[in-house]
Amino acid sequence: MLRFVFSLAWLVCLSTQSLALDADIHTVENIATELGFTPSQRWSLYQGKIVATDLPEPSANMLAQVVALVLPVGVEALDKRLQGGHILETPRDVIAFGVIDPKNPLASFASVPFFADELESLQDGEYDGFNLSAEEITTLKAEKNKPIAAVEAAYRRILGLRAQAYIRQGLSGVQAYWRSDGKTSRPQHDLKIMTAAIPLLATHEPAFYRAFLAYPKQQIPGVKTDFFWIKKWADDRPVFTLAHRMIKAEPDRMLVVRREFYVGHSFNAEQWVAGFFPLPQGTIFFSVNLTSSDQLQGFGSELRHAIGRDMMRNEIVERFNNLRGTLGH
Repeated sequence: MLRFVFSLAWLVCLSTQSLALDADIHTVENIATELGFTPSQRWSLYQGKIVATDLPEPSANMLAQVVALVLPVGVEALDKRLQGGHILETPRDVIAFGVIDPKNPLASFASVPFFADELESLQDGEYDGFNLSAEEITTLKAEKNKPIAAVEAAYRRILGLRAQAYIRQGLSGVQAYWRSDGKTSRPQHDLKIMTAAIPLLATHEPAFYRAFLAYPKQQIPGVKTDFFWIKKWADDRPVFTLAHRMIKAEPDRMLVVRREFYVGHSFNAEQWVAGFFPLPQGTIFFSVNLTSSDQLQGFGSELRHAIGRDMMRNEIVERFNNLRGTLGH
């Protein structure tokens, strides 16, 4: 695997390589510093290594990581992966994938695939293992003990309505998850906190930041917006996630934000912000990742966070390695 080893002179050269972010002039060194990397981590980054570090966690039910890599290719080489919608998943993560038509979200789920036993617990009236609102549970109760095809149709409609509500209303359309202890989990609240916890975006791209936070309001020209459903593995189970992605591409950088505003089970929500900045020898690529989960709270929370951070970091580093491998480096 190709790795770049930079001399001290080249490091100084990189440190003076300027990238414009709005009205401010920032160097690659400053970007890495703002992301929270130490001097030794920045040196490793310049050597071509994948570098990861913890970020402050904005809530007790969240994990936050940032990972970066210098790729010896131009930004254009990443376009195909970006168009696929899942640049930070490995092939073994993704079971199936589809585009959601914002004009007809319900029709976009007409043929989503299910495994034979995937929804059996819903057919039996067991809802604890899924993220569902009280209203969605009422809908599924009407299909209890019916043929599995009826349950699948009801769940497809739930996915479609979730997508439709978000596309029309943004975060205000994200329903809470019912919990068997009588409480609820609020992914809408989590996603607002996650967005506010990315100061790099808010400081240097305020209009793009506001467009992401306030979607579908305050939208700006020059931003590509897409919606996807992704079926992948989580806790050794298939899970559907619904994602909103925005891309702002300019000659001197590209920014990508992705929000998983609905997750079928295992965790509550996920969000990441990725930046691609051209260098003379390639592209610096970083990703700020935040995940929320009920499982991080309660007894043993500190240990759960420590284990969760390690798992999250390892998964993201693996995905970065996969990306580098698919590019032949």
